[in-house]
Amino acid sequence: MCPTILQERIFGPVDVRATVIGKQIFSACIHTSKGRAEIDSRLDPDAPFRAYELPTSVEAALLRLMNELGLVFGTIDLKVAASGEHVFLEINPQGQFLYVEIHTGLPISDALVEYLASV
Repeated sequence: MCPTILQERIFGPVDVRATVIGKQIFSACIHTSKGRAEIDSRLDPDAPFRAYELPTSVEAALLRLMNELGLVFGTIDLKVAASGEHVFLEINPQGQFLYVEIHTGLPISDALVEYLASV
């Protein structure tokens, strides 16, 4: 009846939200191993967040993707599979980031202001 996107379910302990601003990446992991967050971290507002360091190879791949898409800002959702592999889920060219900043203290707003002031 309507467009639908189906995706393979990826099992793993955390989701990652990476906010890209220019060449900077601010990443947070959301622990999803329990409760409703196991299916989708947005379903559990109490799921623990923390700042997260992406592997260098993943950061490089995300920056290449942004360049290929011609984007200077985006929020990228990844799932860390049980094997440790980082699986790309989606990119939001105008994704939410304030909740990540609030939960982790990452200076995302400041970086966005600095970027906008520099262009």
